[in-house]
Amino acid sequence: MAAPADVIAEMKTLGIGRDVDDDHDDIPEESVTNGFPSRNASSDEVVKHRQTIVEISKMADKMSALVQEIRNTSRETDDRLRQMETDLQILGLEE
Repeated sequence: MAAPADVIAEMKTLGIGRDVDDDHDDIPEESVTNGFPSRNASSDEVVKHRQTIVEISKMADKMSALVQEIRNTSRETDDRLRQMETDLQILGLEE
């Protein structure tokens, strides 16, 4: 299953990942020796999985930071609106 276009664009914007157009096209077939995958093939898979985990972790960290920034901005906006409401009430009472 290919990644949605917005996810691909976000990954490119963040500078992480590789071309995600095809999920499994670039994975080499494992060579089997005596019924077991060869050490090189399985270690290559482990390296790819670790790299994927690191990329996902980086993206999660950035998303977490963005969510926190949005929360902070929302609080600031709410505080400003409350202050404006108070100021308008004071102006209304003085006039």
